[in-house]
Amino acid sequence: MKDESTPGVAIRLNQVTKTYGSGNAVVTAVKSTTLDIFNNEFFTLLGPSGCGKTTLLRLIGGFEYPTAGTILLGGEDIASVPPFQRPINTVFQNYALFPHMTVAQNIGFGLRMLKRPRHEIAARVDEMLKLVRLENLSDRRTSQISGGQQQRVALARALASEPKVLLLDESLSALDYKLRKEMQMELKSLQAATGITFIFVTHDQEEALTMSDRVAVLSSGEIMQVGTPHEVYIKPANHFVANFVGETNFLQGRGLNSDDRGAVIDVRGVGAVAIATKDRVAPGQLVNIVVRPEHLRILPLAQEPAGQLTGSVKAVSFCGAETQYTVELSRGAAVVTVRRYNTPEENLPIAIGDEVSVNFTPNSAQILPA
Repeated sequence: MKDESTPGVAIRLNQVTKTYGSGNAVVTAVKSTTLDIFNNEFFTLLGPSGCGKTTLLRLIGGFEYPTAGTILLGGEDIASVPPFQRPINTVFQNYALFPHMTVAQNIGFGLRMLKRPRHEIAARVDEMLKLVRLENLSDRRTSQISGGQQQRVALARALASEPKVLLLDESLSALDYKLRKEMQMELKSLQAATGITFIFVTHDQEEALTMSDRVAVLSSGEIMQVGTPHEVYIKPANHFVANFVGETNFLQGRGLNSDDRGAVIDVRGVGAVAIATKDRVAPGQLVNIVVRPEHLRILPLAQEPAGQLTGSVKAVSFCGAETQYTVELSRGAAVVTVRRYNTPEENLPIAIGDEVSVNFTPNSAQILPA
């Protein structure tokens, strides 16, 4: 079956479901998922362990077959096509390199299995070595190179056969923090240079936001939200996304009134708080005000009159570029986290036990159903 309805779509999942077991022991890993992933896109499946992201990746790669639904690659239904017949390659978490082979031999392995001519293999291996900047290590065994270099070899091997889609299954998780940050930029650069669609699986929110063109956030086998990193972070679709992607403060309250300019919420223990929103909030409706820690402004109460929120500092954590404050709001309303960048202009002496004023602008918060 071929579907020509949407040009530019690399992978289309249409009502895909995956279950395991039978009878009363049925477990649904993926629930009726519909999703388009575009050509030349860096797309990330993000979520906690057990959310279904790896199962989705395995379904696309052909390592699992869907219980229901269709998977289209360039308009062709590949749901029942075995992995080796799909123009899709995978970089696994452990890289799966051959330790007895050299870097060049590993990169050319797939091409040899495809019985490509020797001169073509040699030229393509040289091209891949330059792409991942490993020309000087071509004759080194992969057991004799670093973790970051091994990851580049795995990427080069997967890209050598010019797949239409490259799948990456938490392929940065084994690297240390500094190297992982470097490889995030390398992966994004490789994707842009090759024009191949990358589908990346991770539970690391920062990783997903850093590299992706778009992100799908999953929970319990369902997609909660699909959007750009900015959309997912700034405008989370629901409580789960807001809580999972980055740190978030939730202030519960009930609607007082709303109009086209925004809403006024009566926050328990705080009072009336104005929020800029296009969504109408009915009087008495229970809602959560969602505000990120970096969107809160903190000042010693002695230096600024009481603002929207006041409270007492319970913890202070210096994090290098920023300092994080845990503030217990007055009248037992809630505990909020505030992050402030450590610039000379913001170098205020706030310590544990200090009374502080905490404020945010109406445009920096969002309202979600409680």
